[in-house]
Amino acid sequence: MRFRRWAGSSSSSRAVWPQGFRCSIRRGSFRDSSPAFYGVAAIGVVLMLFFNSPGKNPFVNFGTGLWDTYNNITGILSDVLSYIRLFAIGLSGGILATVFNDLATGLSPDIPVVRELMILLVGHGINLFMSSISSFVHPMRLTFVEFYKNAGFEMAARQFEPLTKIDQSENK
Repeated sequence: MRFRRWAGSSSSSRAVWPQGFRCSIRRGSFRDSSPAFYGVAAIGVVLMLFFNSPGKNPFVNFGTGLWDTYNNITGILSDVLSYIRLFAIGLSGGILATVFNDLATGLSPDIPVVRELMILLVGHGINLFMSSISSFVHPMRLTFVEFYKNAGFEMAARQFEPLTKIDQSENK
């Protein structure tokens, strides 16, 4: 991969960009891609759709490939939305803290400092409690619901009994 300096940078700048990245920014992402790129992409799509289960009917493979593609795309979208929700929860905690600060400091000067301290203590206590709960519950949901679903875990044929000896005939 070739590297070049950014076109607008001074000679003393140390910024170095890969040539392909710079060209894709200048021309627009993959707008002027070569026919070889499209050929390899088409071959990949055909292999993915028709040969995902060798030995089966090609039409069944095509339907299975489309279904798996749909499930992968919606699964990725679901994961992205879940992480956006985690970001929104963290952002809402910061906004709530700012609201409590403004509420306490925006009171008239005639109100005693004790009331301001009470607003700050109760408000930030509620915020810390809710943030603690959300920082535990939502990542656990991501782990147990979405990770295990996407990793392909399924129910076992036998009940889970820890610390018991397993017969080799049961373990097949």
